[in-house]
Amino acid sequence: MRDYHPDWCVETVIRGDNVRVCCFCYVDKDILTVTDDDGNIIIADGDLYKYNPEGRLIEVIRMPERPACIVYGGRDGKSLYVTTRGSFYRVRHHFLL
Repeated sequence: MRDYHPDWCVETVIRGDNVRVCCFCYVDKDILTVTDDDGNIIIADGDLYKYNPEGRLIEVIRMPERPACIVYGGRDGKSLYVTTRGSFYRVRHHFLL
């Protein structure tokens, strides 16, 4: 996975509006993503990578197994649940807050 680069942006028109679309990172396969309440994007690609809305990598959580699915949940919505081929994890960490 490569980090964001400002040259990875294009101008385009979506539903009549001019917009700037930027690539946050480049990977060569399908990945899992979720967003948090602050607009950060969590990408599961072997480990968990947190990008801010500007596309900057701000944190990495190392996972003992490759994630198969990720979703937010819990009473306050601040737990990230991660399934793998053999396990089920709950991540409660400053990473998510």
